[in-house]
Amino acid sequence: MKLTDDEYWELSFTEDYEMLWMAGAALRYRTPSSSDEELKQRGHRAIMSLFDKGLIALYRCSDWGNGVFEIVSTDKAKESLAESANWQAPAKDDADFFCYASTDEGWKAYEKNGHERNSMRKKT
Repeated sequence: MKLTDDEYWELSFTEDYEMLWMAGAALRYRTPSSSDEELKQRGHRAIMSLFDKGLIALYRCSDWGNGVFEIVSTDKAKESLAESANWQAPAKDDADFFCYASTDEGWKAYEKNGHERNSMRKKT
């Protein structure tokens, strides 16, 4: 199933960093009858597409509570996005995990579609 524009933007441009394993969760309110697996697959496709377009960047988070985020290089990000384990919630509370956030180009695209930027994340 192809994402609508609303689903695409809702998933892609978060108020803050979004955990990779939450891919598809933002779509539930739009299509409540979809299965968890379908939502996950749709979210995965959207994130991959947005990354390929340079509208989001991938970050490694080593300490969520203290906001420790390290941007992942493009090559390493592609490898990390291809690894299915990175799309799962970490098994331990203190484990590193991946999250994503919009790039400056992503914010520009978002704003061009009539949305206001309202982010707690610093503009990069």
